[in-house]
Amino acid sequence: MWGGGADFLHLAWSCPGELEYWRRVEGSLSAMIAAPLTLTPLIALLGYTEEIGPVQRRYLGFALLLAKRRVACRWGRGRAPKFKNWLSDLVCGKMQLEAYAELLPPTSRPRDIWAPLDTYLLGRLDPIDNGVSAGSPLEEWAAGREGTGDGR
Repeated sequence: MWGGGADFLHLAWSCPGELEYWRRVEGSLSAMIAAPLTLTPLIALLGYTEEIGPVQRRYLGFALLLAKRRVACRWGRGRAPKFKNWLSDLVCGKMQLEAYAELLPPTSRPRDIWAPLDTYLLGRLDPIDNGVSAGSPLEEWAAGREGTGDGR
Protein backbone atom coordinates (compact mmCIF):
# COMPACT_ATOMS: atom_id res chain seq x y z
CA MET A 1 0.00 0.00 0.00
CA TRP A 2 2.54 2.61 1.10
CA GLY A 3 5.93 2.06 -0.38
CA GLY A 4 9.07 3.88 -1.23
CA GLY A 5 9.41 5.69 -4.50
CA ALA A 6 5.92 7.16 -4.67
CA ASP A 7 5.70 10.82 -5.61
CA PHE A 8 3.34 13.32 -4.00
CA LEU A 9 0.81 13.08 -6.84
CA HIS A 10 0.49 9.34 -6.21
CA LEU A 11 0.32 9.76 -2.44
CA ALA A 12 -2.12 12.66 -2.54
CA TRP A 13 -4.35 11.22 -5.19
CA SER A 14 -4.08 7.60 -6.29
CA CYS A 15 -2.56 5.71 -3.34
CA PRO A 16 -5.06 2.99 -2.29
CA GLY A 17 -4.30 3.72 1.37
CA GLU A 18 -5.48 7.31 0.99
CA LEU A 19 -8.69 6.72 -0.99
CA GLU A 20 -11.07 6.57 1.99
CA TYR A 21 -9.63 9.79 3.40
CA TRP A 22 -10.13 11.57 0.05
CA ARG A 23 -13.66 10.15 -0.33
CA ARG A 24 -14.59 11.60 3.06
CA VAL A 25 -12.96 14.94 2.24
CA GLU A 26 -14.79 15.04 -1.11
CA GLY A 27 -18.17 14.22 0.46
CA SER A 28 -17.83 16.75 3.25
CA LEU A 29 -16.63 19.51 0.90
CA SER A 30 -19.60 18.85 -1.39
CA ALA A 31 -21.89 19.28 1.62
CA MET A 32 -20.04 22.37 2.86
CA ILE A 33 -20.11 24.24 -0.44
CA ALA A 34 -23.62 22.96 -1.24
CA ALA A 35 -22.56 21.87 -4.71
CA PRO A 36 -21.69 18.51 -6.20
CA LEU A 37 -17.94 18.10 -6.21
CA THR A 38 -15.85 15.39 -7.79
CA LEU A 39 -12.23 15.67 -6.82
CA THR A 40 -10.10 15.33 -9.90
CA PRO A 41 -6.31 15.66 -9.66
CA LEU A 42 -6.65 19.23 -10.96
CA ILE A 43 -9.14 20.22 -8.25
CA ALA A 44 -7.45 18.24 -5.47
CA LEU A 45 -3.97 19.54 -6.19
CA LEU A 46 -4.72 23.10 -7.30
CA GLY A 47 -7.98 23.69 -5.43
CA TYR A 48 -9.61 25.27 -8.46
CA THR A 49 -12.75 24.63 -10.46
CA GLU A 50 -14.93 26.86 -12.62
CA GLU A 51 -18.06 25.02 -11.42
CA ILE A 52 -18.46 27.09 -8.24
CA GLY A 53 -18.40 30.76 -7.32
CA PRO A 54 -15.40 32.77 -6.11
CA VAL A 55 -16.25 32.58 -2.38
CA GLN A 56 -16.74 28.82 -2.63
CA ARG A 57 -13.45 28.52 -4.55
CA ARG A 58 -11.62 30.41 -1.81
CA TYR A 59 -13.05 28.11 0.83
CA LEU A 60 -12.37 25.01 -1.30
CA GLY A 61 -8.75 26.03 -1.88
CA PHE A 62 -8.15 26.59 1.83
CA ALA A 63 -9.85 23.32 2.86
CA LEU A 64 -7.92 21.31 0.25
CA LEU A 65 -4.63 22.93 1.29
CA LEU A 66 -5.23 21.64 4.80
CA ALA A 67 -6.25 18.18 3.50
CA LYS A 68 -3.03 17.96 1.47
CA ARG A 69 -1.03 19.13 4.46
CA ARG A 70 -2.45 16.22 6.45
CA VAL A 71 -1.35 13.81 3.70
CA ALA A 72 2.14 15.33 3.54
CA CYS A 73 2.54 15.12 7.32
CA ARG A 74 1.78 11.38 7.21
CA TRP A 75 4.13 10.72 4.28
CA GLY A 76 6.27 7.66 4.92
CA ARG A 77 4.47 6.62 8.11
CA GLY A 78 2.31 3.94 6.49
CA ARG A 79 -1.00 5.38 7.69
CA ALA A 80 -3.62 7.56 6.09
CA PRO A 81 -4.49 10.86 7.77
CA LYS A 82 -7.46 10.92 10.10
CA PHE A 83 -10.53 12.71 8.74
CA LYS A 84 -11.40 14.20 12.14
CA ASN A 85 -7.92 15.77 12.30
CA TRP A 86 -8.60 17.51 9.00
CA LEU A 87 -11.89 18.86 10.40
CA SER A 88 -9.99 20.06 13.45
CA ASP A 89 -7.47 21.79 11.16
CA LEU A 90 -10.34 23.56 9.39
CA VAL A 91 -11.76 24.85 12.65
CA CYS A 92 -8.35 25.96 13.89
CA GLY A 93 -7.63 27.70 10.57
CA LYS A 94 -11.02 29.40 10.71
CA MET A 95 -10.33 30.72 14.20
CA GLN A 96 -6.88 32.01 13.20
CA LEU A 97 -8.12 33.72 10.04
CA GLU A 98 -11.06 35.29 11.87
CA ALA A 99 -8.66 36.68 14.50
CA TYR A 100 -6.47 38.11 11.73
CA ALA A 101 -9.51 39.62 9.98
CA GLU A 102 -10.34 41.54 13.16
CA LEU A 103 -7.08 43.46 12.68
CA LEU A 104 -8.13 44.68 9.24
CA PRO A 105 -10.26 47.77 8.65
CA PRO A 106 -13.94 46.76 8.40
CA THR A 107 -14.06 47.56 4.69
CA SER A 108 -11.08 45.25 4.01
CA ARG A 109 -12.39 42.21 5.88
CA PRO A 110 -13.22 39.21 3.72
CA ARG A 111 -16.83 38.16 3.42
CA ASP A 112 -17.82 35.29 5.67
CA ILE A 113 -16.62 32.13 3.98
CA TRP A 114 -17.07 30.05 7.12
CA ALA A 115 -20.85 29.58 7.08
CA PRO A 116 -20.53 26.29 5.13
CA LEU A 117 -18.15 24.87 7.74
CA ASP A 118 -20.33 26.02 10.65
CA THR A 119 -23.45 24.55 9.06
CA TYR A 120 -21.70 21.27 8.28
CA LEU A 121 -20.31 20.87 11.78
CA LEU A 122 -23.54 21.84 13.49
CA GLY A 123 -25.43 19.20 11.53
CA ARG A 124 -22.96 16.36 11.84
CA LEU A 125 -20.56 16.75 14.73
CA ASP A 126 -21.16 16.24 18.41
CA PRO A 127 -17.83 16.54 20.26
CA ILE A 128 -19.01 14.29 23.09
CA ASP A 129 -20.36 11.50 20.88
CA ASN A 130 -17.42 11.60 18.47
CA GLY A 131 -14.69 11.46 21.08
CA VAL A 132 -13.22 14.91 20.37
CA SER A 133 -10.30 15.51 22.72
CA ALA A 134 -10.70 17.99 25.55
CA GLY A 135 -9.15 21.31 24.57
CA SER A 136 -9.18 20.53 20.83
CA PRO A 137 -10.21 23.18 18.30
CA LEU A 138 -13.39 21.21 17.58
CA GLU A 139 -14.37 21.25 21.24
CA GLU A 140 -13.54 24.97 21.49
CA TRP A 141 -15.63 25.65 18.37
CA ALA A 142 -18.59 23.69 19.77
CA ALA A 143 -18.33 25.45 23.14
CA GLY A 144 -18.28 28.82 21.38
CA ARG A 145 -21.37 27.89 19.36
CA GLU A 146 -23.24 26.96 22.54
CA GLY A 147 -22.03 29.95 24.53
CA THR A 148 -22.69 32.77 22.08
CA GLY A 149 -25.05 31.30 19.57
CA ASP A 150 -22.74 31.94 16.63
CA GLY A 151 -19.34 30.45 17.49
CA ARG A 152 -17.43 33.74 17.50
